[in-house]
Amino acid sequence: MKVSLAESKDILIPNRAVDKLLEIKDQVALRLYIYIAKNGGDFDAKVAANALSATADEIFAALDLLCIKGLAKKSDGKVLERADTIPEYTANDVSNTLETDTNFGALLDFTQNKLGKMLSTVDTQTLLGIYGWMGLPVEVICLIVTYCTEQIAKKYGEGRRPTMKNIENEARLWLNMGILTYEQAEDYLHTQEVRGTRIATIARNLHLSGRALSATENKYLTAWADAGYSDEIIMEAYDVTVLQTGKLNWRYMDKVLKNWETDGIKNKADMAQGKETTGGKMSQEQLEALRRAEELSKKWGSEE
Repeated sequence: MKVSLAESKDILIPNRAVDKLLEIKDQVALRLYIYIAKNGGDFDAKVAANALSATADEIFAALDLLCIKGLAKKSDGKVLERADTIPEYTANDVSNTLETDTNFGALLDFTQNKLGKMLSTVDTQTLLGIYGWMGLPVEVICLIVTYCTEQIAKKYGEGRRPTMKNIENEARLWLNMGILTYEQAEDYLHTQEVRGTRIATIARNLHLSGRALSATENKYLTAWADAGYSDEIIMEAYDVTVLQTGKLNWRYMDKVLKNWETDGIKNKADMAQGKETTGGKMSQEQLEALRRAEELSKKWGSEE
């Protein structure tokens, strides 16, 4: 949205505004007024919350208070959408930021060390955009750079490094998901690690390990991991798929799993009760799959 301050758009605060600000006891509202003034009225709640170490709810409450006091006014009509691209920073912008902000200098050093090279002017400008325009904290950006470096290395080998475009896209994703603090970033990375381990397990069971997954393979494996399908049910669906199509047909296998999920079957225990839970509404294909599942259950039981 666009927010205009009462009395003046200058960073200098008019006397009448000062009097009203002195009446306000809310520290977030006071800091938010200065923040809006500094940014010329451009307002993004997520970025503002991060910059002021506040929650989004606190930011909106503070903005409402400023409006009630007549110190700010929200734009009328359609809320302005934020530009999709980072503004074009100049070499002078980068130079001035490095001179006045030691945090950005530390971030630049960290990024260059992780990528194993000196950043070009364009890449440094992109990094400044992630830091300044997106407003993400240095420690969060460092985690993003590290995460991107590890993911590219896993996919293409240790010698490969992410581009700044890769890092920018990941930073934009985190910003859109509301990952604005170090704690939130750690929780997200932990979740991604657990998901990655699960996907790797499924891939190994389907004899897909030892190489990078294709986009299609990754899409289906991720969906199955997120759906919570057990190893047993996935392997049973694999057997049904190969028997019916003569190969690993991803779309067919996905349909088998979704049909079973609709009937309440997501693991080996569900298989044992499958005929009862479906009320006889299963197709011939699903009934045959359950028969095979029962045989496999006996086999698994003997092996255990």
